[in-house]
Amino acid sequence: MATEAILSIAVERIGYMLIQEANFFKGVRGQVKRLQRDLKAMQCFWEEVDKKQEEDSRVRNWVSEIREAVYEAEDIIDMFILNAQSMRTYSFPDRAFKRLTNRYKVGKIVEAIQLGLQDISNMSHTEWRKVHDNMSTYLAKEGSQTGVMTVLNLSYSDLPSYLKPCFLHLSLFPEDYVISTRKLFLLWIAEGFVLSEQAGQQSMLVTVEVYLNELVNRNLIQVVRMSVNARVVKCRVHDLVRELAIRKAKGQNFFGTHEIADPLSSSTSNSSLFSSKCRRQSIYSDMERYASIEHSTPYLRSLLFFKLGRETCRISQLDFIGKCFKVFRVLDLEGVKVESLPSIVGKLIHLRYLGLRRTGLKLLPHSIGNLRGLQTLDTNNLKQVPNVIWKIQNMRYLYMEGQEDDILLRIDTLENLQVLSGITFKQWIQNNSIKLTCLGKLKLEGRCELVEGFEFSNSIAKLRSLKSLYLKTSDESSIPSLAMDSCLYLSKLDINGHMQKLPEAFLFPPNLSQLTLEVCRLDCDPMLVLEKLPKLLTLRLRARSYLGREMHASANGFPQLKVLQLFKIKLNIEKGAMPWLMQLQCPFSTRIFGVDKLPNLVEVKLQNDVRSKMLLYYAWSKFYARFRFHKCHLYWYNSWTSNRTGGNEFWLRRKIA
Repeated sequence: MATEAILSIAVERIGYMLIQEANFFKGVRGQVKRLQRDLKAMQCFWEEVDKKQEEDSRVRNWVSEIREAVYEAEDIIDMFILNAQSMRTYSFPDRAFKRLTNRYKVGKIVEAIQLGLQDISNMSHTEWRKVHDNMSTYLAKEGSQTGVMTVLNLSYSDLPSYLKPCFLHLSLFPEDYVISTRKLFLLWIAEGFVLSEQAGQQSMLVTVEVYLNELVNRNLIQVVRMSVNARVVKCRVHDLVRELAIRKAKGQNFFGTHEIADPLSSSTSNSSLFSSKCRRQSIYSDMERYASIEHSTPYLRSLLFFKLGRETCRISQLDFIGKCFKVFRVLDLEGVKVESLPSIVGKLIHLRYLGLRRTGLKLLPHSIGNLRGLQTLDTNNLKQVPNVIWKIQNMRYLYMEGQEDDILLRIDTLENLQVLSGITFKQWIQNNSIKLTCLGKLKLEGRCELVEGFEFSNSIAKLRSLKSLYLKTSDESSIPSLAMDSCLYLSKLDINGHMQKLPEAFLFPPNLSQLTLEVCRLDCDPMLVLEKLPKLLTLRLRARSYLGREMHASANGFPQLKVLQLFKIKLNIEKGAMPWLMQLQCPFSTRIFGVDKLPNLVEVKLQNDVRSKMLLYYAWSKFYARFRFHKCHLYWYNSWTSNRTGGNEFWLRRKIA
């Protein structure tokens, strides 16, 4: 990690801990504040120092020493808090001795950092000029290596400090691994890569998306899939870029990987798997062996497991995590079969991210309620979620889709909660939603036959920060009647389930820009209502959203619509309707009349289950003739595998002069 970023993260974390953990810092609060003050002083000129370390070995050594001192200070503080909790069981003399010992250690760390600061500040102007003039020599030396790596190395050096840790974090992922941006954002937040002063008034999720887009624009991340709103959904890292990230990360003890061709070979010793100083580890293979070895990284902060290939990966025992890694912040087991989660995990009080998606777990231990620092819990298909989540006051992102048992789950104490996905309708109604002042994204699912419409609408209306709402029923019951005109910030609405009828246009959120309907089984043409929504930009009408055979878009309807997705249907478009429509997605069998009256239509995405390219081109020629486009060209878009039904997808693009 760039040392300047380390300093920034350490400064913010120490400040946060001084506020949140004030009771634990009695006796050493002054020294910790002094440490924070010294780190802030170093930030003022550290960007220049960080650049010079590539050119001067002396600077590089000083930077390395200070980085290790900052790491050690962070370790001391985390362990101090951990020990402070356990000290409650000791006698008074023992508690006093332990506090003095820890205070002495923190004081020594401050002295080490101050000495390093003094050494660097004592470099004369002549010495700094000599370092600057050596840049051409550095470039000539690098020029003898691969030209691409030289350019990439300069690209890394040119990154602003806040992007460097995000870039280095990409080294944890396996080669050619397709990364979910949702998960990547949550990991970056849990790692502390987003500082509150950078986020400002916007959410951290918005900030990390800006970070990702900056890395994409610098060609350090490849886009695999975009949403219809041009947001990156899946991404990957090129092999050469990943190689650079690994080299930089290992040089800074940022991470270690465990990817052994023959993990049972006697030639590979346990001690050689990882550096004892590395802060993060990613495991690609032989997870049972990793669980059984002797671990020598007590200050490990992050551990990520990756399931590669089709073989089943499992870990039968996870007790070693709570015993060996007491200052954990990130634990991700996604895709790895886990028999059970031990109760000892509740002792990981520094844990911020717990990823348990697709692990096969059905139950969580009640001790999970002790994870007071947990920000993200990402799981699915549990039999039930223990009713202890309400204790985790710092929870921000809670994913628990697919619950089997619809039992009481209290969440209205989570005032910092921003994303809640997978709570059932019944569980939701049993909570007082007015307390969820930060909730911006909500997904409700399950049975809703006992949910009264007015009560439900009222509970949604209380969410003053809500921007995205997803409703999905799991049976024949109907979505409760909706009246969301008071949801001023709600811009995205997804409804998957039977509806008696659509609300009137004036009952929709006034700023709704994205709407998805699926399996709603509406009897009346939905266009009659939806075309009156003044700010609607994206409309997706998926399978069985409407039971009729024909829909009609009136003149002046859909004044702002830009993206339209349809299922197999007949659509009549009057002149003047959808004046700004740019992209149309539909099956080949969709019958659309009046498409030539759409002046700004640029792209048409067709879906078909035809398995022969010859038949597909024939189908295309008929569709093309129907659209009467001029200046068009045809290209394939991930045909055979791209769409959700496993059929073909291809595009027609229109060039507008």
